[in-house]
Amino acid sequence: MTGITVQDVVDALSPARETRNCDPVCLTVGGHVVEVRCTSSALLAELLRYFQHVISAPSEPDRIVHVLGSMELPFDPEYTDWERETGKSGRKDAVCDLENGRLILKVRTGLQFLQSPDWAIAFGPTDDHPNQVINFINTQFLNHFQRQGWVACHAAAVRTPNRGLAISGLSGGGKSTSMLRLMELTGTQYVTNDRLLVRNAGNSTDALGIPKLPRINPGTIVTNARLTGLIDEEREEELRNLEPDELWHLEEKYDLFIDDI
Repeated sequence: MTGITVQDVVDALSPARETRNCDPVCLTVGGHVVEVRCTSSALLAELLRYFQHVISAPSEPDRIVHVLGSMELPFDPEYTDWERETGKSGRKDAVCDLENGRLILKVRTGLQFLQSPDWAIAFGPTDDHPNQVINFINTQFLNHFQRQGWVACHAAAVRTPNRGLAISGLSGGGKSTSMLRLMELTGTQYVTNDRLLVRNAGNSTDALGIPKLPRINPGTIVTNARLTGLIDEEREEELRNLEPDELWHLEEKYDLFIDDI
């Protein structure tokens, strides 16, 4: 369907009506407040667990994210596949550009997002794919700070009272593993796993971490005693018997909640 507008999507989904009885949750990063309104209590519980370290007292939000669950549009947007970066294959995202907005389709999961200056809406099988909802919420922070002149880096980061260290690299390159090792040093604190914002501050550089927790592979887990127990004993024993090269190339992601360790 051509000629779709942001208002057409909003009218079809009625986000304000769908979330009017939801308990809003405020998340604050760098002074920017994003309010999340989620129609699913199960998904909301996962979001509260994930974002626990940036939950703030209710206040006037700078941005509202509506998470509507398994709603569908009564029309079919004409999506175009988003070209992936060099070395990546397969369909992942598709987009439908609207006047002053965009619809995004996650091809593999069926989730859809509306992104515009006035609206941020997630709909579709959101309960089944909380990580994609988490990424969408974090995108709102990224968008805001990039408009303020911050530059986004694909980097993990830690800090001490006086300085910070960012570790950049490709996916699977060891950023999370190195960052977790550095956190064993007294006084070192977690900043972010792979989304760091930086800006020039005259004689120094400011850095701001987006609340993105580590998703780590088995190679990271079985070589760090503090991570014992994240996976069951039988699976951990299987992994320890793998050859080092085979272990490090195994893609089997686990969420790591920093406060737990």
